[in-house]
Amino acid sequence: MLKHHLFTCPSPLSPNHNNNNNNEWQLPLQHESPSSSLLTSIRVYGTGILVRMMIMIMVLAVMTSHNVMAQNYPCRFASDYSTRDFAKEERGSSSTKQVHHMMFKEYKLGDNQKIDSFLMNVSYWEGKFAVHGVGLNMFSALTYDGHQIDYDTSRLHEPLHAFSAPSKESLHLNMMALALNGHAIARNFFLSSMQHSSLVTPSDRTKSSASSTSSKLRMEISQQDIDTFILSTLKTKLKSYELFDNRYPGFGSLLPWFKVEDEGAELLWDWPNRIPSLDNGQLIWALIGLEQVLREKNIGIDLANTIEAKIKKISKTVIPLFYEGNGLVRCVTTIKDIYENPLNVSNYETEGFCYLDDPYEGELMDLFMDMMADWKMFGYPNNEREKIWIAKRPKLRAVKYRSKNFGDILVEEGYWYSAHEKWKYLVLPYLDIPVNRQVFLNGERARLINSVENGIPGLYASVTQPVKRGDYNPNYASACGIQQIASQYVEHTDIITPYGSFPVMLADRNIGLMWYLNMLQGTKMQGVHGSTESTNITGTAICPVVTWDSKITTLVSICGGISTFTSRYMKERGIYERFYNVIEIEWTRVFGNGPFPGSDISFDVLRPPLPIPQNMINFTQCARTPSKYV
Repeated sequence: MLKHHLFTCPSPLSPNHNNNNNNEWQLPLQHESPSSSLLTSIRVYGTGILVRMMIMIMVLAVMTSHNVMAQNYPCRFASDYSTRDFAKEERGSSSTKQVHHMMFKEYKLGDNQKIDSFLMNVSYWEGKFAVHGVGLNMFSALTYDGHQIDYDTSRLHEPLHAFSAPSKESLHLNMMALALNGHAIARNFFLSSMQHSSLVTPSDRTKSSASSTSSKLRMEISQQDIDTFILSTLKTKLKSYELFDNRYPGFGSLLPWFKVEDEGAELLWDWPNRIPSLDNGQLIWALIGLEQVLREKNIGIDLANTIEAKIKKISKTVIPLFYEGNGLVRCVTTIKDIYENPLNVSNYETEGFCYLDDPYEGELMDLFMDMMADWKMFGYPNNEREKIWIAKRPKLRAVKYRSKNFGDILVEEGYWYSAHEKWKYLVLPYLDIPVNRQVFLNGERARLINSVENGIPGLYASVTQPVKRGDYNPNYASACGIQQIASQYVEHTDIITPYGSFPVMLADRNIGLMWYLNMLQGTKMQGVHGSTESTNITGTAICPVVTWDSKITTLVSICGGISTFTSRYMKERGIYERFYNVIEIEWTRVFGNGPFPGSDISFDVLRPPLPIPQNMINFTQCARTPSKYV
């Protein structure tokens, strides 16, 4: 007999609902199990969002513990699609004919049904990563770096990466902003996370009798419930940030790499008194983008106020934390006393000789310091910030990718030319600036041409490297990229990763999706927690890991990034013009106003040259069909 149980909670914060004890939302749960009588209608009044969320998690755990999930999950959906599904209407007839470049922020669901179904499938299965014990700790609402997965099944395998960093936090915050702003794909990501217990269970929850294999758990969740889930998670996350800040004030309201615990963030063994600037630049702008959305949507205003206060504090602490003087911004700072007042300049020292003097993702911190730091508080004149850009100039260089078939392409020199270096384009409106946009597009042309002309079935980015079956201790491969346009030695040219496509998607939606699809179609590249970390170009090994960097960067790109939010934030505060002028001046100084050799090459001719060879057996618990949205 099918029984219905109601889990009821106060309504989400919104202008149409008062947060009082009389407002409730209902989550109908349908469950067929011998033990279903254990669950009755649960009503929680005035006990706080965190308590209510924890009770819901425990209810789901009890319910799923009496179920045997299907042995094959329909998570290998990529095989239901082909690159033809992403073809665009062509204009002209030459081999370099022009097509319309559509960036993701221009794309709306409904433009193309096949693309819609693919993107919804992507967000649905990536949502199975952002769940308790895999990519998140729901008690503290902090991200885990990720988790190992079983080489044969794709289910969880020890160890959990029980640590995280500000960069991982930033991706979670980016997805929150996009979802609360109404992006259907981002909302589907959180919906999937909420439904996780009905589809994917850890191995220790599947040991029930075969007679119960037909049992199912279904959660009917409204759009309002998704907002409630996100806002309650955010409230808990901000509380975890506050607890860490109060406990260790010397970190200046920012975060090191940290250990994730149920109670919040704790010191990690190799970062007990060290803090990175690059990752915190990503975190700061993620918070800013989220605050902007909360205020525009008039929801969670108390949380927006908390973020605003945090950013205001950081604008004061960031100078003593990271500024050495003479335009030099520290990569990593050593803190002499983590309990000291964060405004004490003498409490901080530069670790080694590394500075954020390059034009890559670390520039996010440079820009925050330039536009929002309180320079006068520490005795600096306002023009001190100009020295940052002077110090950076030697590393912003124009180079040419020399293509066999397309001629020379003018690009920005990369470090390794890993896709990871383009993270800043997810965050700030660089593409508003014509010279920057032209050079960025050329860089993505070069990225694709390098793979096309060398017969590479995917794209490069710094990532954990593939290993043989049975190895669950893979090393991180930073030096992945394109040697011809890199300043550093590129060590790995045989490792490809789905997230290598994220900057291509920002340049050309459809072509980026083709490359992403091509990598997802590799053997063992789709599992019960979404896309796999990486594979080699011969299709003989994978990295049995799932992480925020290798998965959710792509999803943020699919949703268009948060640059529209940060752009409006800057415009409202009168600092957008400063951003625009600095980037325009620095890039025009190096690249001029054109012409930009290679800019006439159509993205449409830069499709994946071949599939990844099928040299392994696919995950046994990830079926090909039917997919959820096809």
